[in-house]
Amino acid sequence: LSDEFAGCITTSPLLQNQEKINVITSLFVPEQFRGLGIGTELIEMCITSLQNCEKKWVLVPNLFAPDILQPLLTRTGFRKINSGYLLSLNK
Repeated sequence: LSDEFAGCITTSPLLQNQEKINVITSLFVPEQFRGLGIGTELIEMCITSLQNCEKKWVLVPNLFAPDILQPLLTRTGFRKINSGYLLSLNK
């Protein structure tokens, strides 16, 4: 809505030699912008970008998935696994 910072998301390959799996390493939306759908939009844009780069999986580790983020991950198609949340990017 203005020139203010409204959020960001970053990913990295899981392993240096494994180019098909990416890990979401950060997702941040400032408190004043939470509840507006920005986090959902960031995740959806990230998923589309990774699909276009022919990635196969996205992982969100448990350490990065606080309780407040878990419903958003479920809504965007991630499934709970032992080490966090996983999403298949197969179209």
